Amino acid sequence: MTSRLPRQVGMKLKDSKQPRVACGAEFPTPRKSKHNFTATSKQVDEMLRSGDVKAGEMVLAKMVDAAREPVQLSQTLQKLARIRKAHSLNRTVDDLADRVLDRLGRISLSHIPARTACTILRSTEGLPNASSSSIVETINDDLILKEGSVLLSSATPLDLAMLLHFLSGRASDESAMVSLVDALKLRAPELDNVSYPIALTSLAKIPSSEEARESVLGQLSQVIPSMTGAQLAQTYEGLQEMGVIDEDNAERIMTSFLSITSGSEARDWARLMAAVARARPQDLPHLLECAQPLISDAQWGSARELVERSPPIRDSRMVGPSEGLLLIAVADIVKGNKCRLRLVITKVSDPSTGEHLVEVDTEVPWLALLDWVE
Repeated sequence: MTSRLPRQVGMKLKDSKQPRVACGAEFPTPRKSKHNFTATSKQVDEMLRSGDVKAGEMVLAKMVDAAREPVQLSQTLQKLARIRKAHSLNRTVDDLADRVLDRLGRISLSHIPARTACTILRSTEGLPNASSSSIVETINDDLILKEGSVLLSSATPLDLAMLLHFLSGRASDESAMVSLVDALKLRAPELDNVSYPIALTSLAKIPSSEEARESVLGQLSQVIPSMTGAQLAQTYEGLQEMGVIDEDNAERIMTSFLSITSGSEARDWARLMAAVARARPQDLPHLLECAQPLISDAQWGSARELVERSPPIRDSRMVGPSEGLLLIAVADIVKGNKCRLRLVITKVSDPSTGEHLVEVDTEVPWLALLDWVE
């Protein structure tokens, strides 16, 4: 027969504010740190939206104090990185970020999933002390272990591609990069439309990744049909950066891109046109011809007027039947999406007719147009 503990006189068991009692010992009610963190994180968003910077600083400090779990810490770091870009709180944000990084560095990687590690690396970009932080060093040290790596054992192909992307842009240990490249080579058949462009553009930055590149390139035809416009544009960029954008690859990507034009945003067109201008400028007229129906007559008219009124652009006008077309198309794309596009233009002739198609200066970023459309 199970015996019951005697109920203490005057004790309100249902009152959460009262201490809990068991076997005569008192235990304080545990803090709900997760809920505190979530509520404080929402407060930060509200404060920053209202523009109350001073109040935002205090709530930021509360959010950092409430973050304890790896996921909470990575989310906090991500929010601090975004705030640093948008608000003049650099000193405050940097101090708080250092506290978060220090706390992360004392947590075993066995408690940090690969996707969380990706978020941490992404959030540390732009933070002054992040590259020398213990968590970044710990990630590098773990990747060197290869088969014994905690991160590699739990990483999906997308995680591998993202880790490679974030580490390839910084002074990472070469052995860690080799481990990532080798792991990605083995998982290449598992790449999908989301992970493929990231893997491709990341490998393009690593010269000694020939075998992994071949494995990834071998999956191109399988993933293209399921890609969005943005993913196709990024894939074209990766192929162009690798120097492997041949006629077949270019046609395959452009055909797929043009088949989903209704779902493509103007910024996707801009991104693809920029890559095409660098790799295969002879394909631009056809691409622009397909883009034209997507832009209303009013927009095209205003862009044409804008281009004609701009002395820097008017003086370097293109000649031939495509005169002004590229400038006009990109003017609308930039104007409509407020993209800070740096598209350069180069002199190209049609190899079959000798007809002059477009002019582009590959040395100078094409900033004159942006000054007129922003």
